[in-house]
Amino acid sequence: FSISSLHEMIKHGHSFCACLKDGPRWFNYKGVKTYSNFKSTNIVSFDVDDVPFSWSEMIEQIKDVRPTIMYETFSHGIKGNRYRLLYCFKDDITSTDVYHAVYGKIQDLITSTSQLSITDACGSSAVQLMRLNVLLLMVILISLILIRLLNVLYLNLMMNLLMLLMLMRMVFLILMVKVNKL
Repeated sequence: FSISSLHEMIKHGHSFCACLKDGPRWFNYKGVKTYSNFKSTNIVSFDVDDVPFSWSEMIEQIKDVRPTIMYETFSHGIKGNRYRLLYCFKDDITSTDVYHAVYGKIQDLITSTSQLSITDACGSSAVQLMRLNVLLLMVILISLILIRLLNVLYLNLMMNLLMLLMLMRMVFLILMVKVNKL
């Protein structure tokens, strides 16, 4: 994948997980997302939950350990300020031991250079399914539906107005003919 394609997937509400040996197929949660089934990943992610920082303040906090991508998680604003930091690498990480070492090093850098602490360890699992901001996706979908509905209503309104104008013209022409006959 490319960074831009990952960015697009995030904007469209897709979830992601490491590449698994038993893939590529839609997986269920029973026995497929296991370390023994781990194949590779090039993304290490961190959830930073319930921080007192706005978006711009968060960027300032992580300036020394800037992630490839940062976005608000599903619960952002509902349970406090919640962000996900994605660190993407050119080369694949093909071992869970290496994944844990990279995760630990980045976590140490984040906590030693900012006022952040990583309290949610979900990203420490190399096979964690990361759900994206479904709330954002729902807002986008509802907006698209409303726009479509308004367009339909607008078209119906315009068609009705056009028909009314045509009817008024016909009435006017009939009246003109009657007036001319007088």
